[in-house]
Amino acid sequence: MGVNSSFPGRYGKILAIIVALGLVALVTLYFYPRSITKLDVEPETLYLQGLPGHYVDGEVNVTNIGEAPVNVRVKMVGLEGSMDPSDFTIEPGETIHIYLRIYVAMPRDVNGTLILEYNSEKIEVNIVLIALRVPLPKP
Repeated sequence: MGVNSSFPGRYGKILAIIVALGLVALVTLYFYPRSITKLDVEPETLYLQGLPGHYVDGEVNVTNIGEAPVNVRVKMVGLEGSMDPSDFTIEPGETIHIYLRIYVAMPRDVNGTLILEYNSEKIEVNIVLIALRVPLPKP
């Protein structure tokens, strides 16, 4: 019985290719690590109060606690108003102030949401709008 002389050669080449691919993957991960993107938002719930027929102002602070710049889109759902800025890029360690101007349309409390979208993630800030009731003057 003879020994198959191609056994070490054929499988040795395959093993060498697997090791080489593994080394390429390790070098790539070492020199080109995936940047971590993470935002911190304060407050998590924003409470505002105002008179029906008037605007109220609020502020939400966004801090980039990650390792890479982040492009952010902002939208408001369930409330009538505006925000500035609505699209921005935030650098690591930077804080952006989002200024809100919300219209108190009804003489009742209303809830809404400020949504910050970045990469494939989103953060929701609850907004509780408390409509103040003005007592009628006595006759």
